[in-house]
Amino acid sequence: MQQIQSLPHVLFAHLTYCGLNSGVEAGATVATCKVASAGATDAQTVYGRIPSGQNIPPLLMPTPLLINHTHVMNRFLLSGLITGFILFGLCATPEIHADGGFQISPIRLSLSQQGPIAVMTVRNHSATSRAMQLETMQWKQREGEDLYESTREILASPPIFTIPSGETQIVRVGLRREPAHTEELSYRLFLREIPMDTVFKGEVKITMRFGIPVFVTPTQIPAEPQLNWRIRAASQNNLMVEAINDGNAHIQITHFVITNSANNSLLTEQHNMQYLLPKQQHQWLIAVDPMPQPDSRLTITGETDSGAIDAEVVMERQ
Repeated sequence: MQQIQSLPHVLFAHLTYCGLNSGVEAGATVATCKVASAGATDAQTVYGRIPSGQNIPPLLMPTPLLINHTHVMNRFLLSGLITGFILFGLCATPEIHADGGFQISPIRLSLSQQGPIAVMTVRNHSATSRAMQLETMQWKQREGEDLYESTREILASPPIFTIPSGETQIVRVGLRREPAHTEELSYRLFLREIPMDTVFKGEVKITMRFGIPVFVTPTQIPAEPQLNWRIRAASQNNLMVEAINDGNAHIQITHFVITNSANNSLLTEQHNMQYLLPKQQHQWLIAVDPMPQPDSRLTITGETDSGAIDAEVVMERQ
């Protein structure tokens, strides 16, 4: 078994997908894990390279995962860590800040006609130099899915940089187009760590890709989300819960609880963070027991980045 390198810097995150992609490079397999943490990272991708013919079992479950910002570890240890965190159920932290790793601040950027430039700091708490590459993406949503496309409508500088141990890098993000008149524009600034160490046989190289939301306020009317809800029976024991943002600005749902208004009984409690861009919606298929009757009044409470959720919804008939 290979010697394990020191793992001094870690991040709590939720693993939403982990699988293997073959054929990316001759003689190698790439393990790709999708993780989502609280705060603005929201969707991160972890890339691990392992020798051909050696597999990490694919996972498909909302499981808490403790993972290093960047390190090399033995593939068996990686599988053991994932299994261990499934069993012990560690919680996620809402910050992009880890002892010995990266600290990114702020975790969300806002641009406007009056303020077309924003500043972000990236600090390296690790014992070695770290290299980063920036990517600017236009961010849209369709049928509840995030869609990204490379864009030059915002500019991030410097595009590539190396941060020595204990130092801080200033990143400037600027708007290169006129803001929209009536609707908020949405982008993502992705910070991808560039591996600097050699990967040996039997080891997995883990790097992090942080997605920082960048929003541009409209010029003619205030940017305000408007959250509405629909609930219906999807099957005998499943509710279809739909959140619709009818406003002209984003909203981020951090968690929500649904209770039956008649007897105050708890139906479900959801802690999956979800952005809704303007005029977009997201659906959750939720198992409940007992199933409320059609026309029942259900209460939804929770939190968003724009304030508290407090809504009463009449359950629709199928």
